[in-house]
Amino acid sequence: MRVSDFDFKLPPKLLAEYPAEKRDASKLMVVNRKTGKIEHRFFYDIHEYFDKDDLLIRNNTKVKPVRYLARKEHLKGAQLEVLLIKYLSGSLYEAYIDPLKKVKEGSIILFGEGFLRAEIVKITDQRYVHLRFVAPIAITEQEALLRLLGKMPIPRYIKRKPEALDQERYQTVFAKEESALAAPTSALHFTQKLFDKIENKGTQIYDLSLEIGLGTFNPVYAENIMDHQMHHETFTIPQATASCINKHKRANKRVIALGTTSIRATESAYKNGCVQSGIFSTNIFIYPPYEFKVADALITNFHTPRSTLLMLVSAFGGYDLIMKAYQKAIENNYRFYSYGDAMMIV
Repeated sequence: MRVSDFDFKLPPKLLAEYPAEKRDASKLMVVNRKTGKIEHRFFYDIHEYFDKDDLLIRNNTKVKPVRYLARKEHLKGAQLEVLLIKYLSGSLYEAYIDPLKKVKEGSIILFGEGFLRAEIVKITDQRYVHLRFVAPIAITEQEALLRLLGKMPIPRYIKRKPEALDQERYQTVFAKEESALAAPTSALHFTQKLFDKIENKGTQIYDLSLEIGLGTFNPVYAENIMDHQMHHETFTIPQATASCINKHKRANKRVIALGTTSIRATESAYKNGCVQSGIFSTNIFIYPPYEFKVADALITNFHTPRSTLLMLVSAFGGYDLIMKAYQKAIENNYRFYSYGDAMMIV
């Protein structure tokens, strides 16, 4: 298939700049793969689509508040946006800087009115930089200032600056260890009360962790989708989660994936007829046609045109049905992407 097969006209007004007033108050589209039926509900109704003996798999990663506003050292220094992607060693980090053309190796940039100073020591082939915080400042004080100054790395399509509400709303209610640069956004709709309702119906809930990186937002430039190079992501599947998934599959009971990250993890860990436990890295690229081995239903958000996430969802729900559902979403003013509305494919 070609990237243009996944193109559609998305009105800019439907890109959600803010979340719904309440977590579970967003719209929910339910798409039935067997009948082709499309229902329009609200997310607080989603528990009605769970049954006794279902298994819900969710990604419990927590988003790191690592987005910073900075500037070059001189008086009229260019304003910069910095994302600290990965800690390397000592005071050295891998970072993303925008606009990259405003800096060079040896440039000094200032954070927080100059409280922190860092030097660009290397610009890599991947258009990232190695950035070293420079003395005089102790490591403990540096870490405290980074925590104080850091904002949530909300997606770049959101044109506003991060706000206080993003500290809570761009984080799931069950998030654990900070390891991600983006949220598992379909899970942002859930409240603990909603999880309780689902468990009260007899559904089990188990977690895995996938460290979502900036690559999840990478556009597809190659017209032939098979020429696209996917990014790598690290994920962990606990033994208890793998065992419960395999038990459900052997019993022909339904496994529901909460988000595309849960799909990527479970499909990548499926070997020799079962899901393996452990720590892995994956660059799996799922697009039609693809035979899914684990998930029987999927909860996801509405994704942007020509994106790898739309390709994955089309593989799961069927290309024609998903493209029809997306047109219905546009006609009914569903909101798209990270803070947008939700879809459940059954």
